Amino acid sequence: DDAVMFALPANGGSPNVTTRDQARARPMNADFVERGFDGEVWLTGGLASVWLPYDFYIDGEWSHCGVDTFTLVRVDGDWLIASLAYTVEQPPQCEPHPDGPPDE
Repeated sequence: DDAVMFALPANGGSPNVTTRDQARARPMNADFVERGFDGEVWLTGGLASVWLPYDFYIDGEWSHCGVDTFTLVRVDGDWLIASLAYTVEQPPQCEPHPDGPPDE
């Protein structure tokens, strides 16, 4: 719940820094679809890193794409997200999902 989140805007502006708790507290007045694809996981001992391209739709309309990166640590046998950073971009800087738009 205390994982730190960094949103990196496409325009090169300053990152938006929040925690997962703060992000979940925001009102959700729309239908969101985020789909990851072609992810990579690097793992050693109790440390893992995930690189996951994604696309994002709001109320069925294209919004943006980018890459999510997660840092995970294993604590008492459970994997916990320590941090999440993601880009907010448009093609050609990022790729939309290879399956095309989501089904309605």
